[in-house]
Amino acid sequence: MLAVWQAIEGDGQGGGNPERILADPRVTQLHDPDLDIGRWFGSRSHTFHAGGPLAWDAFMLFDADATLASGGEHLQTSGRTIIADHAKLQDALAAA
Repeated sequence: MLAVWQAIEGDGQGGGNPERILADPRVTQLHDPDLDIGRWFGSRSHTFHAGGPLAWDAFMLFDADATLASGGEHLQTSGRTIIADHAKLQDALAAA
């Protein structure tokens, strides 16, 4: 699993360490200080339900065959905001 962290103004992270939220050895933590990944998913918000034009506070869960080229073909579930849809994400991860 990949988690991508973006420094969004007013996101409540307060300069803390967001990695502690997903402290799990199965998760690779990445940082996107230039918001490139957020813009990529946001520009495809119709596919990924990311809230575009900048995706943040959103999740997308893909199967193991997903690539950037495959677009949303391998999307298992998505949601926004993470807090609002946390049960949906939790259920999908438990089933994976």
